[in-house]
Amino acid sequence: MEEQRERAYKAVAYAAVTFSLISVLSVCITMPIVYSFVDHIQQQTRKDLQFCKSSARDIMSEVAKKQPITFAAAATNRTKRQIGACDSCCKPGHPGRPGPPGANGKPGTPG
Repeated sequence: MEEQRERAYKAVAYAAVTFSLISVLSVCITMPIVYSFVDHIQQQTRKDLQFCKSSARDIMSEVAKKQPITFAAAATNRTKRQIGACDSCCKPGHPGRPGPPGANGKPGTPG
């Protein structure tokens, strides 16, 4: 019985050591991969941020170059143009049916 107990403890010990080695090896393999991935994402984010900043600077410089149109400058352009309407376009239709008779009026003043 003691011998079976020792065999069971050995099996548990070997299994624990095996799982520990597998976990250490997997950490040693995956950590550099994860570090490389995070570094790549960080570099890409920096590039995107730099592009966004330069685009915003370009847009702001274009807005600063643009001269605002004042109302006085817009009001000077009063060119006469043709309407393009015709007399036969908006003819009224035929009169409709007569409606019901209205209510009687108020009585007049005597006299």
